[in-house]
Amino acid sequence: MESTTVMKMYRPVEITLRKITWEDDAIGQHTANFTDRNVMANRGSITRNEFFSSQQVGLRPEFMLTVYSGDYENEHLVVVDGEEYEIYRSYERPDNDRTELYLKKVAANE
Repeated sequence: MESTTVMKMYRPVEITLRKITWEDDAIGQHTANFTDRNVMANRGSITRNEFFSSQQVGLRPEFMLTVYSGDYENEHLVVVDGEEYEIYRSYERPDNDRTELYLKKVAANE
């Protein structure tokens, strides 16, 4: 019997991981500070199961990125091709040194 494997298609892309920290300014306003880091990632499609599971809880997933686990420091935002996305789920793969980042578009009013 012949064995078949499913090949996932990935596209290498440079991304910006964006960490948000909050602090109060001199007059007590809560302000956001952003720290950006550029890293390489592989861009891929999300699975059908991921798409429908996310839709059931009100998320609108766009795509996933795979980065080296050492490059990911629990950032919440990522910029890809000039567009900002929120990381709604991350998964550190146990079989290699990669972390999968699942993204949704940041709404204009967020």
